[in-house]
Amino acid sequence: MQRELFDILSLYGLSVEYPRSWKIIIESRQVTFQEGKVNALGNDILMGLLWEKVERAITLEEYEERVLTNLKKKDKKFKLTRKEVTEISGHRAFKETMETRGRSGFVGLKKGAVEHSHCMFFCDFHRRFVTVYVSLVPSLRAEHQPVIDEIFDSIRCIH
Repeated sequence: MQRELFDILSLYGLSVEYPRSWKIIIESRQVTFQEGKVNALGNDILMGLLWEKVERAITLEEYEERVLTNLKKKDKKFKLTRKEVTEISGHRAFKETMETRGRSGFVGLKKGAVEHSHCMFFCDFHRRFVTVYVSLVPSLRAEHQPVIDEIFDSIRCIH
């Protein structure tokens, strides 16, 4: 199997690598230094880069709890399956894997389990939270694992 070629998505002091064959989608009406969301869509897999400044000071743990609470509200079958603490560009980060149920539009509106992995951290220099996530059908995890690893290993916060 030929190794996938990667490009670098870099904006507002953040960068992440993604496969060159994927389509970039900017969903937000307005993408600024303070907040934004950019997705990259491959065959049966989605990557997203999300950043936001919060109004009041909260810890990474509080931000994570807010994110997980919102996910649980959207999907009663939400399940956190893995969590580890890591570091990205000198920032303490959480790398988590979870499973949800429902329709996954990025994989042709298939109904069933969707696996999400994300890495989130707080940049104290820029005062914002950053999340990089990957979503796919669990049965495709092994096939896409090298790409997922490269995405998460490439995350950079530039300051």
